[in-house]
Amino acid sequence: MKKTFKEFDCIILMGSMSLRPLFLIGSQILIKQRKKFIIYFRATSSHRPFSDSLDNLIDLELEKMDEEMASVLNSPYSVIVVNSQAMRKDLLKIYPDSISKEIYISYPGAVWPKAIPLLKKPTNNKFIFVNVGGMFVDKGGLFLWEAFYHLHNELLGMNYGKQVELHIVGNGELNKIFHSLTEEFLLSDSIFFYGNVEHDKVFECMSNSHLLVHPTLTESFGNVIVEALGIGLPVISSDFEGTKEILEDGGRGILVPRADSWKLKEVMKTAVVDDNFYEEICKKVDANRVREKYDISSQSETLLDIMYKEKLC
Repeated sequence: MKKTFKEFDCIILMGSMSLRPLFLIGSQILIKQRKKFIIYFRATSSHRPFSDSLDNLIDLELEKMDEEMASVLNSPYSVIVVNSQAMRKDLLKIYPDSISKEIYISYPGAVWPKAIPLLKKPTNNKFIFVNVGGMFVDKGGLFLWEAFYHLHNELLGMNYGKQVELHIVGNGELNKIFHSLTEEFLLSDSIFFYGNVEHDKVFECMSNSHLLVHPTLTESFGNVIVEALGIGLPVISSDFEGTKEILEDGGRGILVPRADSWKLKEVMKTAVVDDNFYEEICKKVDANRVREKYDISSQSETLLDIMYKEKLC
């Protein structure tokens, strides 16, 4: 591994796949500079879904990944770029003896639509939740389905007049399970599947909803949360490190314990039945501030600053 590193002018370590735009921009700059480089993507939190319980994780494959990662971090040629304070802490916690250099933070930048869509206003007879990101186990899909199932039944039992819907954007390993459960429990009139859609359509789906629900079990950042907040859509998310950072520990949205479908259901229910509560969630959102902070141009400027500091351009 060390011999391989000597063949390159630099190794760029991207701490998350959410930094892919940075990869494209950085690659173009390095190519023009005639630099020999390699780029690693490694999301520490994604292969350690509960990084506060690291001592309990024993996994031979994980150990191999850690050994490779430690070699990359130790290399004198490496430049480390991560997508959040949360991932920076994760790296330092997992590899305390391997990092003796600066860890740069570049928040992922969204590509915002030219015309920000107007949000759908709640009506007296309908409230729409939206989930974006794919039906995957690590995105908390099963907890979301269970929470919505109980919410739907409770509102029916109350003879509550407002209809609730769950709109799911994206596909994943739980596709068949979600569709089967929805049909079996007679929720086809309340849960709607949109599959994979183009990026611009994602904003359209979110703008036709009243609240984003993001019950992820693992998240180093959470691009979809940024995109929702950027168009003014309030958010309920599980309290993972990356999501807490974006939502400022609940100052910009509602955080619920991860893997807790009951608590998730209770917060969703309150949002539906308590207009004042929903209005307070909406007030937490600062769309202009989010779009300014998490913009692709800002991310490009950050990358250029890093590359100049590391004398890569």
